[in-house]
Amino acid sequence: MREKIKLSGVPKTMLQTIYARAKESRGRGAIHDAKAEELIEKLDYDFSLADKDAAMHSGVIARTINSTGESRMGKHLPNCCRVFDSWRNTV
Repeated sequence: MREKIKLSGVPKTMLQTIYARAKESRGRGAIHDAKAEELIEKLDYDFSLADKDAAMHSGVIARTINSTGESRMGKHLPNCCRVFDSWRNTV
């Protein structure tokens, strides 16, 4: 049984972020977030506004890819490959 919830303000915004991650994980798959998918499946909530907000969805996914990419770059790429990251921070 899905749980009906009613949110506003910051909690509503936070849920929209989780929804964007779950939607991307189930769809195109640029990221994989099983926990977000699991949480969204358990909720009875109207996500129709989030479905219409492509900019928010794209922003969430871009930030997620950027943050995971940076952490992986630091651990797995040789120092010479970090030049782009240094340059990007000066632009």
